[in-house]
Amino acid sequence: MIMFWMSSYEVARGGLLNANVLDNRIATEHGCHQCCKKNQCLAMHFIGDAACAKQIVFTTNNHISKGSFLQLQGEPFEKVYVLKSGSTKSAITSLEGTEQIVGFEFAGDMLGFEAFGLDEYVSSVMALEDVLVCSFSRKTLDVLIATNANVKKYLIAQFGLTIAKEYRQLLLVNQNSAEQRMAIFLLELMCRLGKNTLKICMSRADIANYLGLASETVSRVLTRFEIQGIVSVKKKNIRILDEALLVQYSQHHPVNVPSAVQALHKSSRVRRLNIH
Repeated sequence: MIMFWMSSYEVARGGLLNANVLDNRIATEHGCHQCCKKNQCLAMHFIGDAACAKQIVFTTNNHISKGSFLQLQGEPFEKVYVLKSGSTKSAITSLEGTEQIVGFEFAGDMLGFEAFGLDEYVSSVMALEDVLVCSFSRKTLDVLIATNANVKKYLIAQFGLTIAKEYRQLLLVNQNSAEQRMAIFLLELMCRLGKNTLKICMSRADIANYLGLASETVSRVLTRFEIQGIVSVKKKNIRILDEALLVQYSQHHPVNVPSAVQALHKSSRVRRLNIH
């Protein structure tokens, strides 16, 4: 099964990224060598590509304040972004003004690439906390797609993951109970972040919107999970205490928990970390 939350790092492990193409001069200029997310970045596909080096335009370490927008739905497509630190939420707004959250993004995720073919952003992306992003111009991407096979493969993979995400989201909100939706959501966050203490920067209302629930239902389910010893909730931190029981909650539904989550649980590779 395709895991729709796979980051660029997981794609890289599949052989689409080649760290050996890193050009020392350009990488040093942009601080890529010192970047803790260098193995998760789109730049790793093309730095060192002499055929298009002069046409490449990208910036690093752009600071976006909490509550600010990286892109707005309907605006012209000019850049894609790679999230270096922090988290964001993506949402679309209907003609009637109703907002639907379609995703949450974390360090290593790429934003805005779904605008290809439409020439405008299809969603608005807001920073849930102060974030750092690297941005890549549309012109750069057009050149790279035409000249760099690795970039083309990478973007095709990203499109495939996005489609898989949409399919799973439809099943998630239409065929599962509130407890199952919350269990899947927490397990997927744990898998994406590589931790079982989760810093939740999104509001309960945001989670409810994403899962197709009422805010009160989200709070009620979390309270139930806490009473049962499955999680510990302290303000914005949710710690997974009983992964096995959380997996059990998620399994009694048409959408199975992805094998990667179960593997993480069985092998105990997810370490218990505290976020202060």
